[in-house]
Amino acid sequence: MRLLSSVMAVGLVLWSALVCADPNDWAERGNGGDVVVCPQSARGNLMYDAYEAEVRYQFELIFPNLEEPQWPDTGAPNYGDEMSLDFSLKIAKELVQRIETQDPVRAQKYFEWLAEFKNEARFLPEVELFDIPDTGIGFIPPQCSLHQLIIQRTPKFPQDRRYMVALDYWQWMQPQQQAAAILHEIIYRDLAESKAWTGTSEPARYFNALILSDAIGKMSHVEYLNITRRIFNSN
Repeated sequence: MRLLSSVMAVGLVLWSALVCADPNDWAERGNGGDVVVCPQSARGNLMYDAYEAEVRYQFELIFPNLEEPQWPDTGAPNYGDEMSLDFSLKIAKELVQRIETQDPVRAQKYFEWLAEFKNEARFLPEVELFDIPDTGIGFIPPQCSLHQLIIQRTPKFPQDRRYMVALDYWQWMQPQQQAAAILHEIIYRDLAESKAWTGTSEPARYFNALILSDAIGKMSHVEYLNITRRIFNSN
């Protein structure tokens, strides 16, 4: 009888933990950034946000016109090396500047997270990351496939990193697409910390699309505030 009571007590504790658990617990959820892989595409692998921005929202993507770094003597850039990552982060920083006038506090937070990205990311060769089912509605071109590019979650153990990146897909993305992927992770982190997660990454992808197309630069401040309230559930 005493054993049964102990088992029931443990069961009640576990049930209470499940009921009272915060459904927005970022450490337990994780985030999936996806890549569109089209073997015959001359553009290389595409960040899903960028593809969706063009097809679903009919936006024209406008990336910063930055001079590429001096690649090694081979003349062929290696989009999987540190030099390329630095260039992609530079592009991402330029993209974030598009919200700085409308939203200086959010922009500053994004700049800080971008500065931490290199140290917080682990690029994993020869892996297929487990799929995170948070895409919601979506579509890809015929003869193409969708793969997990990045998984983000709060590190739990000393050896953990916040971002796990599938290097085999990453290195076949041009720096602009890599910058879009980095920006997706920054926005999603913001979304998670605002407790505005709705079950899919659609709000983060839409905000990314607004930045990638520079649509925010054409908005009034009131329009921008209305959009961000809907995305981040802010007052």
